Amino acid sequence: MTGGHDAIVSDTVASTTLGFVGRIDRLDGKVIAFDGRSQLGWECTAGTWKIRHELNYAWVVEPETIQSVLGKTEPAQ
Repeated sequence: MTGGHDAIVSDTVASTTLGFVGRIDRLDGKVIAFDGRSQLGWECTAGTWKIRHELNYAWVVEPETIQSVLGKTEPAQ
């Protein structure tokens, strides 16, 4: 998890955003590092919270930019 753990809440509406990073170690040795977000829009109807909108996205980054968060610097074996 990265920064961006936001939650804006009123009596019937909430919006949350979670940040995350990851990496894919391909069998050919190439590393694909990414930074991503997951955003949810919530609505409370009759006392029950339900997700009304979801948006997930990620973008490719250099592996060095996320290694302090991810804690991994070497490719998988």
